[in-house]
Amino acid sequence: MNEWNLKKTILDKKLSIKSLMVVVLYIFFIVFISNLFFLNSFSFQTTLPVSYNDVFNHNQFYRLFTATFVHSDYEHLGSNLLLFFPFSLYLFNSFGFYFFPFSAFFAGAIINFLAIQFMPEKTNLIGLSGVVYYVGFLWITLYFFNNRKLKIIKRFIKASGVALILFFPTMIRAEVSYLSHFIGAVLGVLIGIIAYFIFKKQWIAYDEYELIEEYEDDILLIEELPSESDIYPINNKYLH
Repeated sequence: MNEWNLKKTILDKKLSIKSLMVVVLYIFFIVFISNLFFLNSFSFQTTLPVSYNDVFNHNQFYRLFTATFVHSDYEHLGSNLLLFFPFSLYLFNSFGFYFFPFSAFFAGAIINFLAIQFMPEKTNLIGLSGVVYYVGFLWITLYFFNNRKLKIIKRFIKASGVALILFFPTMIRAEVSYLSHFIGAVLGVLIGIIAYFIFKKQWIAYDEYELIEEYEDDILLIEELPSESDIYPINNKYLH
């Protein structure tokens, strides 16, 4: 009996130097701006954080974006970059510019906008952690939908395990905005679901299959077949 075996999906794309360079440059920018913030260069400690008062009473909407690039200290910066780097790298490498850095940049502003609604008016919000949860849960969601090599229950167990191990807090700290984390996670899941149903056909075009043929002497012959991308053209407008 002949059988089809899914060999590769879009998640199996080889890591490119371009992907690494894009993410490293983005992180370099975050580190650079954070260092200027530590030194209070250009009065950054006054002008870059975001609060309800700054945005809604003084119309300084740019702060919704700038606040994600600054951190309180090196520990804060390092803990965010530890998870930000791999998930951003996988997103860009597999799914392209629109998922990182484009969506991550605007997701940070959305997360800050929603979070400050529930904070005291003059309390400042800074840091990348909401975006870290966004890119993490966006990747986990896209992994769940696209890794069709595994049965759905196995995909769910693996995705849930990664989410719990990497993102569930082990302690509660008063200075941490867990609301930003929650908003980032929910937003990542929602964007992941929407994106999958929009780009499903383009992503499936990356699938590669093996044809497994079984002979009477019980010897299995595996023959590689052309990928679906050879049959269905990929719209380069949407894919990296």
